Amino acid sequence: APVISTVTPTRAPVGTEVTVTGSNFSTAANNGNVIFTDPAGNPVIADNYRIENGSILFNVPANAVSGSFIVQNQYGNTSTPFTVTTPIVTTFNPTRAPIGTEIIVKGANFVSAEEGGRMQFYNNSNQLIDAENYQFVNPNEIKGTVPSEAAPSGQITITGADGQVTASSSNFEVGTLPVELVDFTASPSERGVTLSWETASERDNAYFEVQSTTDLKGGQFKALGQVDSKATNSSVATAYKFEDASPAGGQTYYRLKQVDLNGSYEYSKVIVIERGTVHKASTTVIPFPNPVLSKLNLNVETQKAGQLKVSVYRTTGNKVFEQVFFVETGRTSVEIQEEQLSLSPGVYILTTQMHGKTTHHRIVK
Repeated sequence: APVISTVTPTRAPVGTEVTVTGSNFSTAANNGNVIFTDPAGNPVIADNYRIENGSILFNVPANAVSGSFIVQNQYGNTSTPFTVTTPIVTTFNPTRAPIGTEIIVKGANFVSAEEGGRMQFYNNSNQLIDAENYQFVNPNEIKGTVPSEAAPSGQITITGADGQVTASSSNFEVGTLPVELVDFTASPSERGVTLSWETASERDNAYFEVQSTTDLKGGQFKALGQVDSKATNSSVATAYKFEDASPAGGQTYYRLKQVDLNGSYEYSKVIVIERGTVHKASTTVIPFPNPVLSKLNLNVETQKAGQLKVSVYRTTGNKVFEQVFFVETGRTSVEIQEEQLSLSPGVYILTTQMHGKTTHHRIVK
């Protein structure tokens, strides 16, 4: 088998020429080779393999991951550690979402912020801006939140070790989520727990996967079943139900995994039921009229007085209105005058926040 004495350099980006000294090396004609692996664990052959003055020379191939490479001859092989500094982006989810959404990027050769890791988006001036809340999960997964200045469409750029940069092969789109979920509740039933949810609109929706766990902090959600989309594409309210016939005792937490036709997915909020009681937010907000003619009214019903934050976004994610209103316990009507909104004809997303509950409504002018 080959004997490796030195590797120069021991860390480098894709395309860098590497020199390996040692003995028992073979030419390509005699099965000599250097082999890396890709993010899926498949072999990747080094570029430009050759022997000069008794040493092996080659270039780090595209899609190679950190870990080690193998030097091979006709009698066997030997591996040695090597760090590939070029990050690789294989997928990101969701592929379309509003400002403030957490994006999960998967691939390889990612590093922490302390090591120089960054996730960036383009703004309208074609400049790169940092994602908010960058999180290094492991070398194959990172997370970040879409910043408020992100352009309507553009690649996601990832910085790895030693400042090496890679961009996603496809664009991230700022806009409304593929499925606008307006309600998700759980209630006890004779057969167990009934989960009910409603969508205001759907685009390229394939199905919902219902998931549950009894340990929100340390446990993992498990799939209970799947509910296919009733419409795939719809702009009208659509209701769904699922029966959990074998709920666990004590507290059970539920969430929905909404999956698009292309495999992209996103998760709903988490709700919890305990001894037959559903824990859900105590505030409901209904906008009217819709379409908006002049002023916009909000019917608010809450079990506790407090501040209601109202925001209106274009479907591109740009905020056009924000104001905080104080509402009393019970039913309250909030009026937003036409001159405050200044809406041009089109579709908008109305977002309200109160007592920890966030709601989204699609409104039309």
